Amino acid sequence: MSSCSHILIIDDQPDNLLILEDLLGAAYAVHTANAGQEALDYLAAGGSADLILLDVVMSDLDGFEVCRRLKVDPATREIPVIFLTALNSIEAEEQGLSLGADDFIHKPFSPPVVLARVRNHLELSRTNRLLRKHGEDLERRVAERAAALQAANQQLHREISQREQTEDALRQSEARFQALLAMASDWFWEQDDQFRFTFFSDGLARVNIAADELLGKTRWELSVDSGSADCTAHRALLEAHQPFRDFEYRVKTASGEHWLSTNGQPLFDASGRFVGYRGTTRDVTQRKQAEQTLTKAQENLAETNAKLNAEIASRLHMELELRLAQKLEAVGQLAAGIAHEINTPIQYIGDSVHFLQTAFDDLQTLLDCYREGSAVLAQQPEQAGLAAAIQDAEEMADLEYLRENVPPAFERTLEGIGHVTGIVRAMKEFAHPDQREKSPGDLNKALLNTLIVARNEYKYVADVETQLGELPPVSCYLSDLNQVFLNLVVNAAHAIADVVRDSPQRGRITLSTRLDGDQVEITIADTGGGIPAAIRDRVYDPFFTTKPVGQGSGQGLAIARSIVVDKHQGTLHFDSAPGQGTTFYIRLPVG
Repeated sequence: MSSCSHILIIDDQPDNLLILEDLLGAAYAVHTANAGQEALDYLAAGGSADLILLDVVMSDLDGFEVCRRLKVDPATREIPVIFLTALNSIEAEEQGLSLGADDFIHKPFSPPVVLARVRNHLELSRTNRLLRKHGEDLERRVAERAAALQAANQQLHREISQREQTEDALRQSEARFQALLAMASDWFWEQDDQFRFTFFSDGLARVNIAADELLGKTRWELSVDSGSADCTAHRALLEAHQPFRDFEYRVKTASGEHWLSTNGQPLFDASGRFVGYRGTTRDVTQRKQAEQTLTKAQENLAETNAKLNAEIASRLHMELELRLAQKLEAVGQLAAGIAHEINTPIQYIGDSVHFLQTAFDDLQTLLDCYREGSAVLAQQPEQAGLAAAIQDAEEMADLEYLRENVPPAFERTLEGIGHVTGIVRAMKEFAHPDQREKSPGDLNKALLNTLIVARNEYKYVADVETQLGELPPVSCYLSDLNQVFLNLVVNAAHAIADVVRDSPQRGRITLSTRLDGDQVEITIADTGGGIPAAIRDRVYDPFFTTKPVGQGSGQGLAIARSIVVDKHQGTLHFDSAPGQGTTFYIRLPVG
């Protein structure tokens, strides 16, 4: 990346330009400008810049105005801008960032910091371009699929229209034959009392079927599907001497396969004896072919729709993973920043309290010596005034109260400092840096750190119980699993809060782990109200939530399932009973 990246440096101080050009020239193609207008003219003329280092205070245009003009120009608005400035005020940074700047480096600057910031922002810019390109490509493919689907739809409508037109023409033709022959069919036929064909009208020849191929045979002897349920039911109807309409069957003749639709009426002689059937038949091969074509078109349409849905699902999955990465990065940065800010002053406080505690112990020893000396003085009449003054001073200072209560105060202070130190340590470990590859992780320790980080969510409504078994190191993305544990613990706390509300009652959250063969199982159980049966199939859907607006985004369980199932090839499921609570089970392979 760095061998072809162009860096534009804008500074009205030649020394700064030389230093930065010397620092960056070995890895990048460096261009310089000693004025803001000069830089804008260079870019307007087609000059290359993948990243801009921009001074704020310059003689012609200041850096803020240059940045503003860059960000309103479509040709330059996507170029990352890093301010290099001696200004060290929050207002200056807020103004620069509001104009679209990506970062600030304060003078005097550290060369490694400059190199790292430049490298990181070039990589971030490249990643953003790739994401935008991928999004544009995906939108284009979706549009192409939609256009193809629309074209298929239009073709289907044309075919349906053609079929309807064909059927309409067929109905008109049948009406004409009814008028001529007083029958709504194509040809006449007759059968004897054994259901053998004995007669066909001339209409049979018009569909290229020779009467000799059918005469003397029964319908089930001619039917290709004689063993089907429809043919069996039709034969039973004939043997019961019942009339029938629109019975459809296939026959194979010398001219090919035909679909026939037939109507029939039983015949009886004057004495009431059954003598056969008479009826009409028409060839419906074209309609059947049209229906088959329609069915095939519908299948193709369904297949196209399924592919489109898969594309949409894939895009949603990628968007979810992107949001997950951004969320984890934000959590990591926040936790690491807080831990860094708190850790150093806490160390100072702890060291100072230890010093004060030791010093007070030494003072106690010194006071004992002074008291022995005061007792000696009290026995000497000439020193009685001094001894009384010492006694008054002790009572005025309430010395006994101090000697009794200061040591416990030191102990409580050190205990509090230890608690804060534990929280800082947990936040550092919880904000584990993002991993490109799996590494062995201590899941029991991760769960304990999660409880420390999430304590404010549950401490007012629930007690926590841990049943952590012996676990081997598990190959995993630990920072991602921290997010899963945090989501489930926070959800458990919210579920309990909905039940106990403002009452003095408290719920219970239970975390347990165990080794099961080559897998570990983590369970997180709560005594909340449970998950209603009506929504259990939807709890993993992205953006589905039952929490009030502003309290939940509906992404927690969707992200948790993606991390456990997709990234770790594990399983995530739950048991829930209304009014009793919910237990989530996470199973992960050890290796």
